[in-house]
Amino acid sequence: MNKRNVGVGEEAGTLSLENSGTMRMFRFAFLSAIVLASPLVFSQPITGSFVNAALFLSAAYFGFRKESFAIAVVPSVVALATGQLPVAFAPLVPFIMTGNLLLVYLAALGFEKGRNYFVTAASAAVAKSALLFAVGVTFSGTLYSGTAVAGKMLTMFGWLQLATALAGAAIAFGVLRILRREER
Repeated sequence: MNKRNVGVGEEAGTLSLENSGTMRMFRFAFLSAIVLASPLVFSQPITGSFVNAALFLSAAYFGFRKESFAIAVVPSVVALATGQLPVAFAPLVPFIMTGNLLLVYLAALGFEKGRNYFVTAASAAVAKSALLFAVGVTFSGTLYSGTAVAGKMLTMFGWLQLATALAGAAIAFGVLRILRREER
């Protein structure tokens, strides 16, 4: 990021857009807009991919902090409120939020330790997907057993979770590459 000196001499310090808090607020606002607007698309593959991209980007920019927490929990509430997530799935919302938080936590941990992006992203995506698949299997075999909801749940909480998490990781990788290139 370009820095410019403010005032005269070293005692004036350095002002950087990156360090001023403005960029942090902009990133949070941008990622919040994505997770608020994505559920309005009413297509789980598209919504899931963009929400997961926002989760990976929040992990890269904020780590596992309050901003990432907000980015992780809001999409489920919006999806339920807009009808993309059927009302019958309301009991699953805390588990979806937990899956999103798990993805952000594992991604942030890997990014902070300087691990390979793809290994970190794939591990976080698999962990989130495995958690949600286990929840889907459990609920479809108990609470929703013998209903049409059970089949839909296994679809929504099965392979589609892994596919959208990996697609989100790819989108986030592209965004990070473009933005880092611009910062040079």
